[in-house]
Amino acid sequence: MKNLLKTVLFLLLCALLSLPALAEEEKELTCGDYTYALLEDGAARITDYDGKDAELTVPAELDGHAVREIGEEAFHFCDMTSVTLPEGLTSIGDDAFNWCDSLTNIMLPDGLTSIGNYAFYGCFSLTAVTLPDSLTSIGISAFANCSSLTTITLPDGLTSIGYLAFANCSSLTSITLPDSLTSIGDYAFDDCEALTSILLPDSLTSIGDEAFVDCGSLTSILLPDSLTSIGDEAFVGCDNLTLIVSRDSYACQYAIENGLSYVYTDDNALSALTKGVEKEELTCGDYTYVLLEDGGARITGYDGMDAKLTVPAELDGHPVREIGKYAFFFCKSLTTVTLPDSLTSIGANPFSSCSKLEKIGVSPDSPVFAQID
Repeated sequence: MKNLLKTVLFLLLCALLSLPALAEEEKELTCGDYTYALLEDGAARITDYDGKDAELTVPAELDGHAVREIGEEAFHFCDMTSVTLPEGLTSIGDDAFNWCDSLTNIMLPDGLTSIGNYAFYGCFSLTAVTLPDSLTSIGISAFANCSSLTTITLPDGLTSIGYLAFANCSSLTSITLPDSLTSIGDYAFDDCEALTSILLPDSLTSIGDEAFVDCGSLTSILLPDSLTSIGDEAFVGCDNLTLIVSRDSYACQYAIENGLSYVYTDDNALSALTKGVEKEELTCGDYTYVLLEDGGARITGYDGMDAKLTVPAELDGHPVREIGKYAFFFCKSLTTVTLPDSLTSIGANPFSSCSKLEKIGVSPDSPVFAQID
């Protein structure tokens, strides 16, 4: 008991001795609508904002001090619709912009290295975010409950995605992860119900508990051989999901042990998943196809590397009537696809995991216009 009392008294003494230094570092100053504190190097950390600007450009300096950090809760509950952050900023603190529910756009500067916990939590109007290449960490629930967020670009250099980082981003449809990423935290994409595709990099070693729980629109994920850890119930509630795994890999063993639907990357079952093969396949240039009963063609696969692709109206004289399920699966080079007017139907997820695809063109008179629209 005496030793415990000594320890408590020692810790209390250390805390008391640190108070003057802490108070000195966090002494608050004002400049216009901003409150800030000076860091040890003379730079500024913004601690509060009292302005009413709807479109806000945060200054690069306050009273001659370079703005280096956005502090905890500095802008939370603010009513801005757009924010531009200054060059020279390196970190955004915990809760910095949370519950800014009118915020639709945020411009993040090159040089930013960290985004804190809950930094943009509850920014319901935020639709898109581009993160700078300098960023190395995204905190807990950093973008959770951003229910209007449809796209996000994650930078090269990012090594980890934190706990609940994008949870309940119910409008998020696709995301490509950088080759530098090694870990996805617990519940990172929890309840991203609109997410249809995600491309995991070969650098990834761990996926956390319930990382993709209730992502009901996911249909396939290629799990890399680099994975050495997948958490409990990582894919629970993904009722339409088929995992694509290598034989004898850790991911394969995980799928078997957890009773998950899977196919092998080197198996005919993968062809059935990705190409919808039902009949003997024929080839024409970069395309594989099967003949339909009326002599038309169903495209079942594409091996080309075109970025801008115009799908032909005929293959070997057979009019292209259908595109089979997963026909262009994992065509990472595609950015634009133009479909022929001869097309009458499109199978499930024909462009799944086409991470760079931005536009699909089809005539309004085409029978498949409504499917694309």
